[in-house]
Amino acid sequence: MPSLSDKEINVTLSKIRGEYEEGAKKYGTKIYNVESFNNRYREALQTRQDLSNYFLLEINILEDIKNRLRERELEKEKREAEEKKAKENSFMNKVDNMIERFRNAVEKYPIENIHPKADEEICHLYGAFKELYNCFCVIRYFSGEASDYVIETAIKDYDNKFQRFVMPVGESKIPIIFSDYVFALEKSEGVARSEQFILKESGFFLHAFIEKMESIKTTALKKSFDNKIILPETLSAQSPRVFSFFKGKNKEEIYNATLTYASAMINDFRLQSFKKDEN
Repeated sequence: MPSLSDKEINVTLSKIRGEYEEGAKKYGTKIYNVESFNNRYREALQTRQDLSNYFLLEINILEDIKNRLRERELEKEKREAEEKKAKENSFMNKVDNMIERFRNAVEKYPIENIHPKADEEICHLYGAFKELYNCFCVIRYFSGEASDYVIETAIKDYDNKFQRFVMPVGESKIPIIFSDYVFALEKSEGVARSEQFILKESGFFLHAFIEKMESIKTTALKKSFDNKIILPETLSAQSPRVFSFFKGKNKEEIYNATLTYASAMINDFRLQSFKKDEN
């Protein structure tokens, strides 16, 4: 191999040193050690090595460094991708588990048909309201014994308020609260907005219902003739589940169970944030 000219030597030296200096800025002097290169170059001059072969060797050393760094970067990217995927899988597993818990919580309530395209959660919400209303009807049944204007007014007020959630009306034979939802399903437009309206109104009602029933509870139970109750026979036909659950329970247990049912609806249908200061 012909000897290099002084100009070629200087150009090659400048290029190699430049790569070491640039590499040192990014990866540090332990990996790109220009002083080590300078020492090897001085040794090559002192031992009169063929500089063409020497520079080829140094260029190969630089290529080896670059290859190791590329491998390290690829390994880092692979590890980060695996960690990201693991986190995503973990997050999705948590989401799936959460959705499954919500589904299981909602499915414990009766289901009432609203529309062939209706979301099951909304159908279960309708069924839950019907069952809660049957619980409330038992409270209404024995609260009349209290002969108290405040209690009678509260019971009558919430009996009326329940109707928009449970009383079938119109050709569709569904409660008013679900009518816009059915219309949206028919038009395939505004369904999500209608669902949100139902959930919001349900939350408002349930929070207010619990607060009102809690506020009259002591008086309603105190002014009843006694704590025992004979359930109305019509309840066994209207809601066998409620009749079976309430059978053998006293008035206070029935009252508390009704409030617990309403609270469970708030949690299970995720209505906690829908609350306003209104009875």
